[in-house]
Amino acid sequence: MIFPRFALHQGHGDAAILAVEGTFRATFEGRPGDLDWPETRPLCDGDQAFADIRQGRVAGPKIFLIP
Repeated sequence: MIFPRFALHQGHGDAAILAVEGTFRATFEGRPGDLDWPETRPLCDGDQAFADIRQGRVAGPKIFLIP
């Protein structure tokens, strides 16, 4: 298993190893689910984007504002 060696370079101790290993396993097993939820909007629509996030009108808490 390659996860513990990789984790030792990324963090400190057993907790870091378990966290990285768990993340890799979940990713490779397809457990993160649908990853196409981020929205993009023009930068000029930023005020409305933040309002939509605060009021729960978007699927996820992130909207990428494109200049």
